[in-house]
Amino acid sequence: MAIVKIAPFENVNAQGSGIAMSLSETRAGQYIRLSVTLAAQERYFDGPVTESDAISLEIDDAAGKNHLMRIALADPNTHGAIPFLKSVKGSIYVKLMPWNQVASGKRPAKAMMVAAQPDANSVLVKLPEWARPPARKLHQGKSIMETC
Repeated sequence: MAIVKIAPFENVNAQGSGIAMSLSETRAGQYIRLSVTLAAQERYFDGPVTESDAISLEIDDAAGKNHLMRIALADPNTHGAIPFLKSVKGSIYVKLMPWNQVASGKRPAKAMMVAAQPDANSVLVKLPEWARPPARKLHQGKSIMETC
């Protein structure tokens, strides 16, 4: 009889990106919760985010780019900066209004895969399918004179 070697399971990707998005509903309406763990702050923003920082979020609706969200640190006094709230174990989160219409019902928190890190204070993550804005069509949003 041969002896079978049994090894313990080692999950090297258990931590994931540390950036997650969920959709919740209250009587007031739907909201998106974007959270970033302390480990992800240290990995992507060169250390924990402090009270002197805010978060800036950008989504490009161009075809081929509408699946990515840029998360960057910003000065709280700049236009478009979103203040964050602290959570357990050093993590932070923001509550956002949905940017496109989402069918009713909750969506559980889902880890977002990191696509790239353009610089030390920002990261590009892939949006969950339900959070992706519709791709802008050719010449959509331009005047007729610009398309000629």
